[in-house]
Amino acid sequence: MQNSFIKEPYIQSPKEDGVTVMWQTEKEARGQLSVWQAKASLCGDLIYYPQSKEFLFEGPLAQIHKIKAVGLKKDTDYCYQATSFRGGEKLKSPVKVFRTAPAANSSISFCVTSEFGGADASMQLMDKLVTQISKERPDFLLFVGDMVRDGRISLDWDKYIFIPFKRLFSTTPFYFCPGNHEENSSLMSLFLDMPPRGYHSFDYGCASFVALDSTQMATHKKVNGELAIVENAPLTHSPWLKPGDSSLSKERLPRQVLLLLR
Repeated sequence: MQNSFIKEPYIQSPKEDGVTVMWQTEKEARGQLSVWQAKASLCGDLIYYPQSKEFLFEGPLAQIHKIKAVGLKKDTDYCYQATSFRGGEKLKSPVKVFRTAPAANSSISFCVTSEFGGADASMQLMDKLVTQISKERPDFLLFVGDMVRDGRISLDWDKYIFIPFKRLFSTTPFYFCPGNHEENSSLMSLFLDMPPRGYHSFDYGCASFVALDSTQMATHKKVNGELAIVENAPLTHSPWLKPGDSSLSKERLPRQVLLLLR
């Protein structure tokens, strides 16, 4: 049986000099990422096609592929194609486009959504949402928690995130901030280019962002079968929140944004 995509290629962690491209295949395979500088052509629709020499980036044998493209120009459009090799078989994605991050202090645009929470009624809105976001053409997306029904179930990530948003994800990077539905699951750091602790920070253009996991900000214990906060226990996110030591207090960029689901 031929190999196939479970998750088609999606963009993560845009930097001034590159991005990370991830995808998942049904079978283990060796990953390869091809990148070309893109040229735009307006013939009714805006179309990008590869120009210049091909840059090749290799990945290990895996089902979940994560390959970083580096050494690129900032604020520049690139075409890319993901290929998985298994024996003599090649599985190739369509050629898509990403844009590297702009220089610090550049103007940016982004879209924010959250709280789909795996509710089946929300699924009817997904296509409309994706269509509207596509028209806006943001630099990136922010998902601020509760985007799945149960983050411990692998199929939920496909059903509620990767399948409905795949046409956006192939060209538009996204960042994730967990909520209680994600259940502090290890699948977050498996499927996304983010640390396993759930909270993280990043810079993009004129802004610094800190994403906090509101479900993990305090130490809990069970009392009469219910979770209760342990008083006077150190906050797990305290290095991010103390004045003078927080990513938000580093006055590197003019705008500083805090993300969390409450």
